[in-house]
Amino acid sequence: MNIWTRYHHSASDQLRRDGDPNPNNAILAGGDSQGEYISPFWVAKLFSAPGLVNRAKAQWNMELDYLDAELGRKFYVSKFLVVRPFVGLRNAWIDQTYRLNFLAYNWPNNPDEIGRNMHVKMKNDMWAIGSQGGFDAQWLLGKGFSICTRLGFSLLYGDFDVSYSLHDQHPVETINAVSGFFINLGPGFSVAQAISPYDNRFKVKNHFHSTVYMADLFLGLCWDKSFYNDRFCLSIWAGYEQGISFQQNRFINPQYDFTIIDLSPAVSAFGSEGPNFFTDRGNMTTSGGSGGIAFSF
Repeated sequence: MNIWTRYHHSASDQLRRDGDPNPNNAILAGGDSQGEYISPFWVAKLFSAPGLVNRAKAQWNMELDYLDAELGRKFYVSKFLVVRPFVGLRNAWIDQTYRLNFLAYNWPNNPDEIGRNMHVKMKNDMWAIGSQGGFDAQWLLGKGFSICTRLGFSLLYGDFDVSYSLHDQHPVETINAVSGFFINLGPGFSVAQAISPYDNRFKVKNHFHSTVYMADLFLGLCWDKSFYNDRFCLSIWAGYEQGISFQQNRFINPQYDFTIIDLSPAVSAFGSEGPNFFTDRGNMTTSGGSGGIAFSF
């Protein structure tokens, strides 16, 4: 049996902070320091500290596709319990893009003027293939209805392409403008810096292979009807499904001052992945209602 799973999704959010976003400045000015202060966590501290900002926007896009080939057989464990163990192959594509935009106004000199505009784009594209196994179970209720469950586990060999890019614009001329310089970070790094008002760009990417683990869970209600002396069968099911891809979110983590790479021997000890090159490799979980119709013979 071949199964194709397709789930494409996107989400976005934004935050806004009016006035001076720095609570310390608000205290000095005799204002109220309470409120929502926005810190641009994903901005690389490469040129200068990003500080606090007035506007933040985020957009996440995911394209998930599974192609499964299964081989299994049903067994009657008892009068009311049917179990179907299965084995097979899985081919998986999971592409994620995370875009961020941060705006800081020229406070307090000109609060209506944009003092800094930062764009971040992160990509995490994966292709993987490997084996899967598990079992389906049905608790028969009568008249073709049953409570159906599924537990599956996959072990895949994955090919990852990850990248991070930062576009840091400072359109306002400042007194403390510094001279531009180039930072040598090694293969795979691209850096360019200009004087203020500046238009700085930073890019880093990596390609690697890694083992990928996945789990699939389902609980729902099924209905089966056989025809022509059990030669044909119509199945309908609906329920709750959850998929877990362990250590999938391998976005590059730029939270390090790369300007001191050559000054710290401890940094070079991180090996090929570099200092804080990835996040904590969090799990990616998809969940929600699921249903389908199958005709077998």
